[in-house]
Amino acid sequence: MKTGLGKVLGWRGRRTVMSNELEQGKKKSKSRGRWGDGSAYPIGKKWYISLSVNGVQQTRSTGTTDKKLALAMLRDWREAARKGLPEPIVVANTKINDCLDLVVADYEAKRLHTLVDLKCRLTLHLRPALGDKQASTFTDDDAKAYIGARLRGGAALATVANEISALKRGFALAVKKGLLVRRPEVEQVRIGDNSRKGFLDPGEFQAFVALLPEPVAVLATVAFQTGCRRGELLALVWDKVDLEAGMVRLNGADTKNGKPRCIPLTAECVQILAGRKRLRDEKQRNFPFVFFYEYGGRLCVLDDFRSAWEKAAEGIGRGGLLLHDFRRSFCRNATRAGVPQNIVQACSGHLTSSVFSRYNIVDERDLRGLADTVEKFVATKAAEEKQRAEQKAAEERRRAEEFVFETTGRRPEAETPAAGQVN
Repeated sequence: MKTGLGKVLGWRGRRTVMSNELEQGKKKSKSRGRWGDGSAYPIGKKWYISLSVNGVQQTRSTGTTDKKLALAMLRDWREAARKGLPEPIVVANTKINDCLDLVVADYEAKRLHTLVDLKCRLTLHLRPALGDKQASTFTDDDAKAYIGARLRGGAALATVANEISALKRGFALAVKKGLLVRRPEVEQVRIGDNSRKGFLDPGEFQAFVALLPEPVAVLATVAFQTGCRRGELLALVWDKVDLEAGMVRLNGADTKNGKPRCIPLTAECVQILAGRKRLRDEKQRNFPFVFFYEYGGRLCVLDDFRSAWEKAAEGIGRGGLLLHDFRRSFCRNATRAGVPQNIVQACSGHLTSSVFSRYNIVDERDLRGLADTVEKFVATKAAEEKQRAEQKAAEERRRAEEFVFETTGRRPEAETPAAGQVN
């Protein structure tokens, strides 16, 4: 005789699948799994889940025809019940787009400068590919499929790694907000050593800057001699520049790491910036930005100079040269000039030695110089050893002559030159 919910719905002969059986992808067996794990079963096209909570058997409709999603909902419900949390009804409706929205809100709250870059990554790639997927059923296999598709599409490994990091951050925030019971396990992309290694020697820099138009040449010169970041330079205003003291003073809001910084200017930088300020005063006295160009009789902020930059870089045979390469060049030049590392870090804004060490570049010419130094050292030591050996031989001959003289009373006769040999 059927009773209760079974009598109403007519469950005779229905196929009940235990949660552990679904997880393992097995068919139903005589073993009904661990007590309290709950079960999932189809009624018509929809899947239902059942779980004992505080000794009371409860049944819910998942509203889905996806067995995988039903299992995920059961698992989240079971974990919430074991932790004493409210039933995660909203978990079933939490999509990856909801998780990504939390990441955007987090960036906005923290006022991170990479917010624009994040929105581009989400809009162009993550949302179209994954946005409509259920977050609770997302697996590492899904992530690997996305990574493979992006790499086949020509995306750089580091770019894909950043996208996966944003996705994982969204899952973590969703758990914190109660939209997910657990965070999907997604393995982080390993990219190895991805540090850039571009730089310019002073001679190369002089040839490069000679090919640039004046507004861009001014920017390149200040970057090469101060090690400032691109964003710090392009947003620099005259109020932060003290030409009399030869110093640029940045507030915490102006820097990447949020720490205020004082940057000394070389005599060449002071001279160049003083000339640009005089030009600014003549054309548009209230224009606040340090780096500008003229267009139509007005001053405009220098922001897009890629064409001129790439043309000059190709002119010296250094295609792909970046403005950030000048930051590495500054760190290396200052270190080679004998400036203490802590002083260089204070100027460049590197908080840790580990990051700074990536900027103190060693290239093939440095290694060639090492080989030349070792070769010179070995040659010098060999010459010194030869000289000491000759001195020792001469000292032994002298002592032998002294012994002969003390013994015989005669000194050894000097060798007479052969016939026809000029003495």
